[in-house]
Amino acid sequence: MMFFRTFLLSLVAFVYVVPAATAAETDSDLELGPNWRVIDVYYHHEWNRNDNREADFIGLRASANIRNNGLFRIETNGGKISDRINNVEREYNGYQQTFMGGVRYAASEQADIFWLVGATRVEFETNYYNLNRHGLISQFGMRGMLTPAWDLTSYFQIQKTGGMTTTSLHADIRYRAWRRVDVYAGAGLFANDRSGRIGLSFHF
Repeated sequence: MMFFRTFLLSLVAFVYVVPAATAAETDSDLELGPNWRVIDVYYHHEWNRNDNREADFIGLRASANIRNNGLFRIETNGGKISDRINNVEREYNGYQQTFMGGVRYAASEQADIFWLVGATRVEFETNYYNLNRHGLISQFGMRGMLTPAWDLTSYFQIQKTGGMTTTSLHADIRYRAWRRVDVYAGAGLFANDRSGRIGLSFHF
């Protein structure tokens, strides 16, 4: 229930914020790079290469440009996490919400360099207790159009929650399947974890 409540609140907030934030958009703004007004709906799988821990999440990520160079992004996801300790399999719920703002600059007519920073909240829910962690998150990378149909993003991420710092590399690719809908896939590389996701991207 926590995930779906947060999902709806984030979506409502995004719907109200974006029209005001993009009200001053100009033709020159549209020429600076790829379209940042995107909503991603995805399935996310993550696994640890050293143990039996795995996670399966459903998520929503939405972003928009603000004025000429500003960016705003929200993301929320949640699902099941499982692991095996001493031949005993455990399963519990996990959720994460992230709010970020930042800037983008045109590296060329087809590509943007971007930097985002913000706050994140991670929650673990078991049969015995709930654990909440708040922290900071930052992403730095590049997004560009390889062709009119192919959109590639790569970025470096630093996340600090509960006194623990995690660094990771990520890559996302989108293929324009319909006029305003992309097929979307992504991958992440952590110190001990790997992740993959697939979904749809909706342009507006």
